[in-house]
Amino acid sequence: MSDDWGSDSWDTPAETSFIAPPPPPKKSNKGLFIALGALGVFGLVVGGVVVSGLMGKKPAATATPTATATPSASVSDAFAENDLYDRPKDMEKYIDEIGKATVRVECVQLDGSYSWGSGWGIDLDAAASKNNDTTKPYEIVTNWHVVQDCMTQGTLSFYFASAPTVGYPADVVSVDNSDESRTGFGDLAIIKTATAVPTLKFATKAPGKANWAMAIGNPADNEGEALTNHVTTGIVSDYLTDKKWIVTTASVNHGNSGGPLLNSRGEVIAINTFVDGRDDANSLAYSLAVSQLCNKVVDCSKLSGLNW
Repeated sequence: MSDDWGSDSWDTPAETSFIAPPPPPKKSNKGLFIALGALGVFGLVVGGVVVSGLMGKKPAATATPTATATPSASVSDAFAENDLYDRPKDMEKYIDEIGKATVRVECVQLDGSYSWGSGWGIDLDAAASKNNDTTKPYEIVTNWHVVQDCMTQGTLSFYFASAPTVGYPADVVSVDNSDESRTGFGDLAIIKTATAVPTLKFATKAPGKANWAMAIGNPADNEGEALTNHVTTGIVSDYLTDKKWIVTTASVNHGNSGGPLLNSRGEVIAINTFVDGRDDANSLAYSLAVSQLCNKVVDCSKLSGLNW
Protein backbone atom coordinates (compact mmCIF):
# COMPACT_ATOMS: atom_id res chain seq x y z
CA MET A 1 0.00 0.00 0.00
CA SER A 2 1.65 3.20 -1.10
CA ASP A 3 1.27 6.32 1.01
CA ASP A 4 1.97 8.63 -1.91
CA TRP A 5 -0.32 11.23 -3.41
CA GLY A 6 -0.46 10.82 -7.16
CA SER A 7 -2.11 13.73 -8.97
CA ASP A 8 -0.12 16.30 -10.92
CA SER A 9 -3.10 18.64 -11.26
CA TRP A 10 -6.81 19.14 -10.73
CA ASP A 11 -8.54 19.68 -14.07
CA THR A 12 -11.86 21.50 -13.89
CA PRO A 13 -14.03 21.84 -17.02
CA ALA A 14 -13.75 25.40 -18.30
CA GLU A 15 -17.47 25.74 -18.93
CA THR A 16 -18.38 25.29 -15.26
CA SER A 17 -18.16 27.81 -12.47
CA PHE A 18 -17.55 25.24 -9.80
CA ILE A 19 -14.65 25.75 -7.44
CA ALA A 20 -12.22 22.93 -6.89
CA PRO A 21 -10.79 22.13 -3.48
CA PRO A 22 -7.06 22.77 -3.18
CA PRO A 23 -4.97 19.94 -4.67
CA PRO A 24 -3.31 17.49 -2.32
CA PRO A 25 0.48 17.81 -2.12
CA LYS A 26 2.27 15.90 -4.86
CA LYS A 27 4.56 13.20 -3.54
CA SER A 28 4.92 10.74 -6.44
CA ASN A 29 2.86 8.99 -9.09
CA LYS A 30 2.62 5.61 -7.38
CA GLY A 31 -0.75 5.99 -5.73
CA LEU A 32 -3.59 8.41 -5.20
CA PHE A 33 -5.16 9.80 -2.06
CA ILE A 34 -8.11 12.18 -2.37
CA ALA A 35 -8.57 14.56 0.53
CA LEU A 36 -12.16 14.66 1.69
CA GLY A 37 -12.24 18.30 0.65
CA ALA A 38 -15.00 20.39 2.06
CA LEU A 39 -16.22 21.30 -1.43
CA GLY A 40 -16.25 19.00 -4.47
CA VAL A 41 -16.59 19.83 -8.16
CA PHE A 42 -18.51 18.50 -11.13
CA GLY A 43 -16.46 16.38 -13.50
CA LEU A 44 -13.23 16.89 -11.59
CA VAL A 45 -10.59 14.53 -12.97
CA VAL A 46 -7.78 13.56 -10.61
CA GLY A 47 -5.18 11.18 -11.96
CA GLY A 48 -7.87 9.33 -13.91
CA VAL A 49 -10.40 9.32 -11.07
CA VAL A 50 -13.65 11.23 -11.57
CA VAL A 51 -15.08 12.83 -8.45
CA SER A 52 -18.84 13.43 -8.56
CA GLY A 53 -20.39 16.89 -8.25
CA LEU A 54 -20.72 18.15 -4.68
CA MET A 55 -21.49 21.82 -5.18
CA GLY A 56 -22.87 23.67 -2.19
CA LYS A 57 -25.81 26.05 -2.02
CA LYS A 58 -26.19 29.57 -0.64
CA PRO A 59 -24.67 29.84 2.86
CA ALA A 60 -27.12 30.04 5.74
CA ALA A 61 -27.53 33.00 8.06
CA THR A 62 -25.11 33.46 10.95
CA ALA A 63 -26.49 33.74 14.46
CA THR A 64 -25.30 35.82 17.39
CA PRO A 65 -23.24 33.51 19.61
CA THR A 66 -24.81 32.48 22.88
CA ALA A 67 -22.40 31.47 25.62
CA THR A 68 -24.02 28.90 27.87
CA ALA A 69 -22.72 26.51 30.47
CA THR A 70 -20.42 23.73 29.34
CA PRO A 71 -22.31 20.44 29.02
CA SER A 72 -21.97 18.59 32.31
CA ALA A 73 -20.57 15.44 30.74
CA SER A 74 -19.31 14.11 27.44
CA VAL A 75 -22.03 12.46 25.38
CA SER A 76 -19.66 9.48 25.14
CA ASP A 77 -20.15 8.63 28.81
CA ALA A 78 -23.39 6.71 28.21
CA PHE A 79 -21.64 4.01 26.17
CA ALA A 80 -18.60 3.20 28.31
CA GLU A 81 -19.56 -0.46 28.81
CA ASN A 82 -20.00 -1.40 25.14
CA ASP A 83 -17.92 -4.17 23.55
CA LEU A 84 -15.36 -2.65 21.17
CA TYR A 85 -15.90 -5.46 18.64
CA ASP A 86 -19.68 -5.10 18.50
CA ARG A 87 -22.05 -2.34 17.46
CA PRO A 88 -23.54 -0.27 20.31
CA LYS A 89 -26.43 -1.95 22.08
CA ASP A 90 -28.79 0.97 21.48
CA MET A 91 -27.91 2.35 18.02
CA GLU A 92 -30.72 4.90 17.98
CA LYS A 93 -29.54 6.49 21.22
CA TYR A 94 -25.91 6.20 20.17
CA ILE A 95 -26.40 8.05 16.87
CA ASP A 96 -28.61 10.68 18.48
CA GLU A 97 -26.14 11.44 21.27
CA ILE A 98 -23.02 11.43 19.06
CA GLY A 99 -24.84 13.67 16.57
CA LYS A 100 -25.31 16.36 19.21
CA ALA A 101 -21.55 16.88 19.38
CA THR A 102 -20.96 16.70 15.61
CA VAL A 103 -21.14 19.94 13.61
CA ARG A 104 -20.82 21.26 10.06
CA VAL A 105 -17.88 23.66 9.66
CA GLU A 106 -18.24 26.20 6.86
CA CYS A 107 -15.79 28.69 5.32
CA VAL A 108 -17.31 31.55 3.25
CA GLN A 109 -14.99 33.64 1.06
CA LEU A 110 -15.31 37.34 0.25
CA ASP A 111 -16.54 36.55 -3.27
CA GLY A 112 -19.36 34.41 -1.89
CA SER A 113 -17.79 31.06 -2.70
CA TYR A 114 -17.67 28.63 0.15
CA SER A 115 -16.86 25.14 1.30
CA TRP A 116 -17.74 22.96 4.25
CA GLY A 117 -16.54 20.03 6.26
CA SER A 118 -17.31 18.48 9.63
CA GLY A 119 -16.09 18.79 13.21
CA TRP A 120 -16.76 17.66 16.77
CA GLY A 121 -16.68 19.25 20.21
CA ILE A 122 -13.77 18.44 22.49
CA ASP A 123 -13.31 19.28 26.17
CA LEU A 124 -9.63 20.08 26.66
CA ASP A 125 -8.06 20.89 29.98
CA ALA A 126 -7.06 24.56 30.01
CA ALA A 127 -3.42 23.61 30.50
CA ALA A 128 -3.43 21.41 27.38
CA SER A 129 -5.36 23.81 25.17
CA LYS A 130 -3.64 26.56 23.19
CA ASN A 131 -6.77 28.68 23.45
CA ASN A 132 -6.25 31.59 25.85
CA ASP A 133 -9.40 33.44 24.85
CA THR A 134 -11.76 33.24 27.82
CA THR A 135 -14.56 34.83 25.77
CA LYS A 136 -14.45 31.85 23.39
CA PRO A 137 -13.72 28.89 25.64
CA TYR A 138 -15.39 26.12 23.62
CA GLU A 139 -13.41 24.15 21.06
CA ILE A 140 -14.07 22.03 17.97
CA VAL A 141 -11.71 19.65 16.16
CA THR A 142 -11.69 19.57 12.35
CA ASN A 143 -9.22 19.22 9.46
CA TRP A 144 -6.80 21.97 8.49
CA HIS A 145 -7.88 21.74 4.85
CA VAL A 146 -11.45 22.58 5.94
CA VAL A 147 -10.42 25.91 7.51
CA GLN A 148 -7.35 26.90 5.49
CA ASP A 149 -9.21 29.27 3.15
CA CYS A 150 -10.49 31.20 6.18
CA MET A 151 -7.11 31.59 7.83
CA THR A 152 -6.44 35.00 6.26
CA GLN A 153 -9.84 36.08 4.92
CA GLY A 154 -13.45 34.99 4.83
CA THR A 155 -15.83 33.92 7.57
CA LEU A 156 -15.66 30.69 9.54
CA SER A 157 -18.89 29.34 11.07
CA PHE A 158 -20.29 26.06 12.37
CA TYR A 159 -23.78 24.56 12.44
CA PHE A 160 -25.54 22.10 14.74
CA ALA A 161 -27.60 19.30 13.21
CA SER A 162 -30.60 20.45 15.25
CA ALA A 163 -30.49 23.86 13.51
CA PRO A 164 -28.69 23.34 10.18
CA THR A 165 -29.48 26.83 8.85
CA VAL A 166 -28.18 28.76 11.89
CA GLY A 167 -24.44 29.39 11.87
CA TYR A 168 -22.25 30.36 14.83
CA PRO A 169 -18.94 32.20 14.35
CA ALA A 170 -15.63 30.56 15.18
CA ASP A 171 -11.91 31.30 14.92
CA VAL A 172 -8.89 29.09 14.42
CA VAL A 173 -6.85 28.34 17.54
CA SER A 174 -4.09 26.11 16.20
CA VAL A 175 -3.33 24.00 13.13
CA ASP A 176 -1.15 21.12 11.99
CA ASN A 177 -0.65 21.25 8.22
CA SER A 178 2.53 19.17 8.28
CA ASP A 179 1.24 16.84 5.56
CA GLU A 180 0.71 19.74 3.14
CA SER A 181 4.16 21.11 3.95
CA ARG A 182 5.63 17.59 3.71
CA THR A 183 7.15 17.80 7.19
CA GLY A 184 4.85 15.21 8.74
CA PHE A 185 1.44 13.60 8.36
CA GLY A 186 -0.88 16.10 10.06
CA ASP A 187 -4.00 17.82 8.68
CA LEU A 188 -5.73 19.09 11.81
CA ALA A 189 -7.16 22.25 13.32
CA ILE A 190 -8.87 23.36 16.50
CA ILE A 191 -11.34 26.21 16.28
CA LYS A 192 -12.76 28.23 19.18
CA THR A 193 -16.20 29.67 19.78
CA ALA A 194 -18.33 31.48 22.36
CA THR A 195 -21.14 28.98 21.81
CA ALA A 196 -21.24 25.89 24.02
CA VAL A 197 -20.79 22.66 22.06
CA PRO A 198 -21.47 19.16 23.46
CA THR A 199 -18.25 17.18 23.59
CA LEU A 200 -16.99 13.73 22.73
CA LYS A 201 -14.32 11.85 24.63
CA PHE A 202 -11.16 10.77 22.84
CA ALA A 203 -9.96 7.19 23.03
CA THR A 204 -7.08 6.70 25.48
CA LYS A 205 -5.59 3.74 23.64
CA ALA A 206 -5.13 2.67 20.04
CA PRO A 207 -7.95 0.65 18.47
CA GLY A 208 -7.50 -3.00 17.63
CA LYS A 209 -8.00 -4.56 14.22
CA ALA A 210 -11.64 -5.46 13.57
CA ASN A 211 -12.91 -3.07 16.24
CA TRP A 212 -16.33 -1.69 15.25
CA ALA A 213 -16.21 1.89 13.93
CA MET A 214 -18.64 4.61 12.85
CA ALA A 215 -17.99 7.74 10.79
CA ILE A 216 -20.38 10.68 11.13
CA GLY A 217 -20.32 13.95 9.23
CA ASN A 218 -21.86 16.10 6.52
CA PRO A 219 -21.11 14.80 3.01
CA ALA A 220 -22.94 16.43 0.11
CA ASP A 221 -25.77 14.76 -1.75
CA ASN A 222 -26.05 14.80 -5.56
CA GLU A 223 -27.70 18.24 -5.47
CA GLY A 224 -24.99 19.80 -3.33
CA GLU A 225 -26.89 19.83 -0.05
CA ALA A 226 -25.22 18.60 3.13
CA LEU A 227 -26.45 15.26 4.45
CA THR A 228 -26.58 16.27 8.09
CA ASN A 229 -25.14 13.72 10.52
CA HIS A 230 -24.78 11.11 7.81
CA VAL A 231 -23.45 7.89 9.33
CA THR A 232 -21.58 4.89 7.95
CA THR A 233 -20.17 1.92 9.83
CA GLY A 234 -17.38 -0.57 9.35
CA ILE A 235 -14.34 -1.88 11.15
CA VAL A 236 -10.82 -0.71 11.87
CA SER A 237 -8.63 -2.39 9.28
CA ASP A 238 -5.22 -1.09 10.32
CA TYR A 239 -3.43 1.40 12.52
CA LEU A 240 -0.31 2.74 10.81
CA THR A 241 1.72 3.75 13.85
CA ASP A 242 4.47 5.57 11.93
CA LYS A 243 1.97 8.06 10.48
CA LYS A 244 -0.76 7.73 13.11
CA TRP A 245 -3.29 6.88 10.40
CA ILE A 246 -6.22 4.60 11.05
CA VAL A 247 -7.60 2.70 8.06
CA THR A 248 -11.31 1.90 8.17
CA THR A 249 -13.94 0.29 5.97
CA ALA A 250 -16.55 2.89 7.01
CA SER A 251 -17.34 4.89 3.86
CA VAL A 252 -16.43 8.58 3.84
CA ASN A 253 -16.93 11.27 1.18
CA HIS A 254 -16.36 14.95 0.45
CA GLY A 255 -17.81 16.87 3.41
CA ASN A 256 -16.80 14.19 5.95
CA SER A 257 -13.47 15.97 6.44
CA GLY A 258 -12.85 16.73 10.09
CA GLY A 259 -15.66 14.54 11.38
CA PRO A 260 -15.06 11.89 14.02
CA LEU A 261 -14.42 8.18 13.61
CA LEU A 262 -15.74 6.54 16.76
CA ASN A 263 -15.59 3.21 18.53
CA SER A 264 -18.66 1.50 19.99
CA ARG A 265 -18.08 3.28 23.31
CA GLY A 266 -18.60 6.66 21.69
CA GLU A 267 -14.92 7.58 21.95
CA VAL A 268 -13.23 9.36 19.04
CA ILE A 269 -10.40 7.23 17.70
CA ALA A 270 -9.61 9.38 14.64
CA ILE A 271 -10.52 12.33 12.41
CA ASN A 272 -11.78 11.39 8.92
CA THR A 273 -9.47 12.98 6.35
CA PHE A 274 -9.01 11.23 2.99
CA VAL A 275 -9.66 8.16 0.87
CA ASP A 276 -7.56 6.03 -1.42
CA GLY A 277 -8.71 7.02 -4.91
CA ARG A 278 -6.87 4.43 -6.98
CA ASP A 279 -9.04 2.54 -9.44
CA ASP A 280 -8.10 -0.77 -7.87
CA ALA A 281 -8.59 0.36 -4.25
CA ASN A 282 -11.71 -0.72 -2.43
CA SER A 283 -13.08 0.63 0.86
CA LEU A 284 -9.84 2.20 2.08
CA ALA A 285 -10.62 5.32 4.09
CA TYR A 286 -7.93 7.06 6.12
CA SER A 287 -8.46 8.92 9.37
CA LEU A 288 -5.87 10.73 11.45
CA ALA A 289 -5.57 9.05 14.85
CA VAL A 290 -6.85 11.34 17.58
CA SER A 291 -3.46 11.02 19.27
CA GLN A 292 -2.02 12.97 16.34
CA LEU A 293 -3.50 16.07 17.99
CA CYS A 294 -0.44 15.89 20.26
CA ASN A 295 1.93 16.73 17.41
CA LYS A 296 1.06 20.43 17.20
CA VAL A 297 -2.46 21.44 18.19
CA VAL A 298 -2.66 20.16 21.78
CA ASP A 299 -0.04 20.25 24.54
CA CYS A 300 -0.22 16.63 25.60
CA SER A 301 2.51 17.04 28.21
CA LYS A 302 -0.29 18.50 30.31
CA LEU A 303 -2.92 15.97 29.28
CA SER A 304 -3.12 12.28 30.13
CA GLY A 305 -4.45 9.55 27.88
CA LEU A 306 -3.74 10.93 24.42
CA ASN A 307 -0.14 9.79 24.04
CA TRP A 308 -0.65 6.57 22.05
